[in-house]
Amino acid sequence: MPSNPTEAATTMSESKSLNACVPVNKLSAEILDEIFELVILSWDPKDFHRRDVMGNHWQRRDLMLVSKAWHQRILFNPKLWAQVFLNAGPLYSDDDLKNVYGILGRNLEKSGQRMRTLHLSSPGMVDVENAKSCGARDVLTIDPMISLPGLADFILSISNWQEVYIDLKDYPDFASKIFDTNSKPGNTWRSLQTLILESEYPPDEDGEGSHAEVGKVRMTRANFPALRNVSLNIPCCYLNVWSLPWAQLRTLSLKDLFAETSDYLTILGDCAALEVLEVEYYPTDSDWTPNKQALITRVPRLRIVSIGGSGKNTTRLLLDQLNLPSLHSFTFSGNAEETAFRTSFLKLLKRSSVQPSTVRLEITEGSLKGMSTAFLE
Repeated sequence: MPSNPTEAATTMSESKSLNACVPVNKLSAEILDEIFELVILSWDPKDFHRRDVMGNHWQRRDLMLVSKAWHQRILFNPKLWAQVFLNAGPLYSDDDLKNVYGILGRNLEKSGQRMRTLHLSSPGMVDVENAKSCGARDVLTIDPMISLPGLADFILSISNWQEVYIDLKDYPDFASKIFDTNSKPGNTWRSLQTLILESEYPPDEDGEGSHAEVGKVRMTRANFPALRNVSLNIPCCYLNVWSLPWAQLRTLSLKDLFAETSDYLTILGDCAALEVLEVEYYPTDSDWTPNKQALITRVPRLRIVSIGGSGKNTTRLLLDQLNLPSLHSFTFSGNAEETAFRTSFLKLLKRSSVQPSTVRLEITEGSLKGMSTAFLE
């Protein structure tokens, strides 16, 4: 029971409000739009792996089945089609996928949405025709992979992708199927600004390590004129298979790739507009050593640098070959000998004409964690 008149009045007001609820079929179009956007667009970007190919946890698809009016209201609301989830998995048979992509493509076209974000997970399937027979298989057998039926064609048929997030899982070579210039992407990627790719560690077939099978990926400025942000987290993939329009990138993240320090320096030498760099070395030291004639690599606009996972040799080699006149923040989480790191870092600042007191140095992990940064004061 309410303990005072004010509380009682509030309770009565709430009761009247509840009794005055409008039936769903009487709600205004504006209220329906708000409800649809709340239900369909409320999601965690990190949880896109569980989204159905036709909608967000099936909400969009199911809501469209309620009535013709709801179907039309959702279909022609551009906001509700800005996020496209492609994760067919076991939900659809191979024969159904092309029909599913056809329906989704028509819906996207009707929605009028001009800028879209693609969330894709598990684009590959076992190539049954070329897989080993049961009698020839063992615990180390690695099955060949191919794209899900119709997937690459569907993606390339849609224009105005603005952001793309792909979890390649165990089929990293899918990247070459849709991004390489030879795949004839046409206008598909002309609006693409952000590309984030990740995959699993490749299986170890012979016990001596393995590398990710990724064909050459050539992404030209003509096909990707708007691309500014790239993240490649594809363990054991060779960095040199990627040929990107480096000169126009603003942010770049490279993690767990097979590469020597010279590979990174070659790329950075082309990154005239780069402002943010993140490098997570594959956990092996580079065997590359610069000769006395090695040229210094200047990255004029690079302000924020994060280096992790590196060994003692790779850290020194990278610092000793860079000129970063705009350096503002440097985060380090690798391994290095303390005196050598201090010396190389101070030389980097001097070479770059940067005052030590203007640079923020943070040691987060690795052998130097806890090291004083007072030498910059």
